[in-house]
This record gives sequence, C-alpha cells and structure tokens, in this order.
Amino acid sequence: MIGAISLLRRRDDIDPARFRQHWLDIHGKLVCRMPGLRSYAQSHVIAALTPAARAMAIDGFAELAFDSVAARAAAYGSAELAACDRDSPGFIGSVSRLITAAEIVVPRPDTPDLAKLVVLFPPGTPADRAAL
Repeated sequence: MIGAISLLRRRDDIDPARFRQHWLDIHGKLVCRMPGLRSYAQSHVIAALTPAARAMAIDGFAELAFDSVAARAAAYGSAELAACDRDSPGFIGSVSRLITAAEIVVPRPDTPDLAKLVVLFPPGTPADRAAL
C-alpha cells in the first residue's frame, strides 16, 4: 500500500469552519473521483497541544492510499487531480506532501467516533513524553 499524506494549512482569510466545510463537501468529492484511489481520510485538527504544533498551524491531514506506486502515479497524472489542483487555491494556504509506504499495524475499527493524535516535533527536539 502506498500512502500520500498532505499537511494542510488554510488560507489566512478563510475561517476554520469554512475551511473544513469546503475541504469535506467540495474538495473531498473531487479527491474521491481520482482513479485507483483505495481509501481517503481527512483528519481535521481540533486542537494543537504543544507550542511546536501551534507554531506549525496545521489545519488538517489528508491521507490517500493506493495499491502501488504505479496506481498513485496514474492518479497524480489524471484530470481528476488537475481538478483538485484548480480547487485548492480557493481554501488552502499551503500544503506539504509526503509519499509513504503504509504498513497497517492495527486495522482501523469501523467507528465514526475515531479520533487520533498526531505529534510532530521539529528536527533536533527530543520527544518529551511528559508534555504528551
């Protein structure tokens, strides 16, 4: 499984509620049309728990999964991705993209109440378990 993860920051002139609504109801539907897309999850940030996280000002994480590198490459070369790229400047201020080799350690349960904590430390900063 190949993952594509995007860390999103909203435009400064877009409030959080409008960002979430557009991302979910408009942009999300465009993403779902991408060929070869195996799964898609939007993780909307509801709290930044550390000073470093607040400084990063990340509003959400998009997680896409594909069966192979070739499937991801085909999706990223598609007209459907081009439509996503045209929509993005309307609500996204900046985005950082990562391609990952996803290893499922524990399968996600089928529950709408699932929340996750993602902790990001700047390079060189020791992970402080007490802060978590």
